[in-house]
Amino acid sequence: MHPLTGAGTDQPISIATAIRRLLVPLYLPAFFFFVGVGMLVPTLPLLLAEFGVSYTAIAVGVAVVSVGTILFNLPAGVLLGRFSNRVVTTVGALVMLATTLPLVVADEFTQVLLLRLVFGCGLSMVFLSRVTLLGEAVDVEHRGRATAVLGGTMRISRFFLGPALVGLFGAFLDLRALFAVAAAFQAVAAVASWFGQRGEEELRRTETPRTNVFQGLDVARVYLQPRVAIASAGAFLGQFTRAARLAIIPFFGAFVLDLDASAIGYITAVGGALDMVFFPLAGWMMDRLGRKFCSVPSFTVMGLGMFLVAVSDTWMLLLIASAVLGIGNGLGSGALMTLGVDHSPPDRISEFLGAWRAIGEVGELSGSVLPGQFGDSVGFENGSMILGAIGLFGGLLILLFVPETLKKSPARVQKSA
Repeated sequence: MHPLTGAGTDQPISIATAIRRLLVPLYLPAFFFFVGVGMLVPTLPLLLAEFGVSYTAIAVGVAVVSVGTILFNLPAGVLLGRFSNRVVTTVGALVMLATTLPLVVADEFTQVLLLRLVFGCGLSMVFLSRVTLLGEAVDVEHRGRATAVLGGTMRISRFFLGPALVGLFGAFLDLRALFAVAAAFQAVAAVASWFGQRGEEELRRTETPRTNVFQGLDVARVYLQPRVAIASAGAFLGQFTRAARLAIIPFFGAFVLDLDASAIGYITAVGGALDMVFFPLAGWMMDRLGRKFCSVPSFTVMGLGMFLVAVSDTWMLLLIASAVLGIGNGLGSGALMTLGVDHSPPDRISEFLGAWRAIGEVGELSGSVLPGQFGDSVGFENGSMILGAIGLFGGLLILLFVPETLKKSPARVQKSA
């Protein structure tokens, strides 16, 4: 009998048992990884500002990590097809550690840029290995909830606990010392990954053949299939909309409503809190009702939230818009990851997900940059309308052209009948 799916029995094991067995090899290392990543969110711009560079240069310094992940997603997928998940995860964690600790003493802007670029490569290895392990270990009927738990873990650690620890330690440590604390979390994550995945082979539902580099590259043929191409376009639009929502609220609050940093922070925090609250519902919807019942409402609600931003003329309306955007993003927790795993061929899962992540990262980078471009060209009000239309289009694309990927087992179908 398989330890996670109950293969060889008439009934699969419960989702609670599946998540419990993935706690040490999957969720615990991910928690430590993204606490360390989250600590860099509020501290990195302050470090870059010490070099006396422009705001544009600071934005580039923050965004360059996405360039690293985009460039390395495909190689990371090939590495996962060649080496064990345990090895790739641990190496990725060590890369993140080795590029975070030097920030304590970095004295040139270009040094920080290079460190962050390589950090993105390590982050790509870590994130892709997490999703690949989940896809190999969890049966399709539990995958939505298991993925939503991973997404929720990342949200709590990266967007809440990491920044909160900066506030806690920042009361008695200087800025540079905070990077040492972040590096310590990466070190703990590396240790947790190496020792937590000692039974990795037992976690897989099936034996996944380890491919060579040239065999892995033929995954491009899969993306030529119309259903996969459309689904990947949905992933691009989803990541675009998610990133745009994070950018448009501060822009709109600061440059349209003339709000101060405290008010913008409060408005953003409300959306983030609601985002975290809704991830359990997202997992339940994906596994009980279907993947589209989760992703389509997520796109739609975020699109409507963008329209609310466009008509906000007070801080209260912007607060409501931020809340709607947070709910929409929370409803989609894990949806794009699950969609990618569902579409991946069993013998090319890591390579496929590497390409899937690369497409999503390009969307995320575009969504981070375009709101500012819209502000310069058509104004933030009109720009928010455009972003809302893009969100609604993404939902319509998935609704009409992406087949439902949730397939219930015969035992479960009989039980439902």
